Amino acid sequence: TRWVDASTRIELEKGIEQAYDFYAERGKVSLPLRLAPRWRLVPSYNIEVYELSNTGGVIVPGTTTTSSGAILDSCKGNVCLLTYLEQVIAWDGRDDPLNTRRGLYVALSVQEGIDLGTYGYRYLRFQPEARAFWPLSARTVVALRGRLGALVPIGEVGPPPIVARFEAGGPLSMRGYYNRRLAPMELQNGQWVPVGGNGVVDGSAELRFGLSGNLGAAVFVDAGAVSDASGVPTTWQTALDASQLQWAGGFGLRYRTPFGPLRVDVAARIPDRWSLASSAFPAVPFTRWPDGSLHREPILAVHVSLGEAF
Repeated sequence: TRWVDASTRIELEKGIEQAYDFYAERGKVSLPLRLAPRWRLVPSYNIEVYELSNTGGVIVPGTTTTSSGAILDSCKGNVCLLTYLEQVIAWDGRDDPLNTRRGLYVALSVQEGIDLGTYGYRYLRFQPEARAFWPLSARTVVALRGRLGALVPIGEVGPPPIVARFEAGGPLSMRGYYNRRLAPMELQNGQWVPVGGNGVVDGSAELRFGLSGNLGAAVFVDAGAVSDASGVPTTWQTALDASQLQWAGGFGLRYRTPFGPLRVDVAARIPDRWSLASSAFPAVPFTRWPDGSLHREPILAVHVSLGEAF
């Protein structure tokens, strides 16, 4: 049995995010350690370079002018560089990672961002996560998950680069929002785009049950909150404010395949008072129209994906 390994990875990627397009070059040198049959520790050194384009024009509230807004914060021109040390430690007690019925999974990721010449951003980023599964019967499972993310700038004036921030929403997160749409946003070329924040909290409770053969279903409740982006070290803590949590409930169908379940989830956000008026549903955090009014996303979201939510 090998308990220590070494890995080097180089990636080139061209991608499209909602707020920008990018070319990315990533390098990683890691030393995976198998501490015990269920324990793993992966220390690594990482460097990531993003060249952003199509950042559009962001309306400055109260004016008719535009700027690149949060999209190019703490970048050199249109180049954002991250270089950091990372340690990931995890304990996996699940019976099956693809179709889990029983067990516990806990993990912690810690990053220490450093400068590389005049590039880079100094920060401490940590993200603990936990998932738990209990079978109630041969065809019914209760599943829970929780995640906290925090990015703490160290000696920086501006907010972290957009490529390092946290967002929530989507089939693997708070399903009351579409992908990454639970996050501070900016108005870019007439469209709202997520720009993320320093902190995130989200979690889910799900009841999974079989229907017939490979067909199953689930009912779930999700919650999530994202902080604003800032160079202030304590900004991430606003995501911990329970009054800022947004909630959604929903129903989904699953069809079991050899690669994990094919999944369709429908989620509706829950109003913060007894009313179906649009104003009763929480607005997108830290996001306002140029006239100061709040921005709200659609109440209903539909997600199609392969694999369980967690």
